[in-house]
Amino acid sequence: MDLYIILGLERSATLSDVRRAYRRLARKYHPGINPGDRNSASVFSRVTEAYQVLSDPEQRRHYDSRGSLTDTLPESSFEFQGFDFSGSAEGEAASTFGDLFADVLRTDNRADGVAADGTDLHLSIRISFNESMRGTERAVTVARLNRCDDCRGSGVLRMVEGRCTACRGTGRVRWVRGHMVFSR
Repeated sequence: MDLYIILGLERSATLSDVRRAYRRLARKYHPGINPGDRNSASVFSRVTEAYQVLSDPEQRRHYDSRGSLTDTLPESSFEFQGFDFSGSAEGEAASTFGDLFADVLRTDNRADGVAADGTDLHLSIRISFNESMRGTERAVTVARLNRCDDCRGSGVLRMVEGRCTACRGTGRVRWVRGHMVFSR
């Protein structure tokens, strides 16, 4: 999600422009003004998040240089401690890695461990014996195409003029979790 698009600003916007845009949108989408409207509450929270980042010079510099909010998202850490690789058949090792990534790849935020309906994602990674014994880190990019829940894939959010603030008019949402980039 592009914070500048959320506030309807150009990247060259001044701090004064950011404040003005935030006040205008906060008044329009505040949940107190639109009680019971989930869409307004969602837009308001995005507007507030965009304002918090773009109004802080240090956070804005970081966002402008990286184009993401990786510092504000919780990082998932994957460690191999507790995994027994001794005598594992290739299929069992693949199952272990599948279980390892299952939590991250789940898109429905369900805590009961039941997979969401839809296509399963599989990832094969070759590692050497030494890497399996000493540990290794790999960056993995997973591309998925799901429709944006806010605009239902149309690219236009009914309550916001112009493009959907969640998917920027593409119908797909992209986010970063740790070193992984996801889109839905």
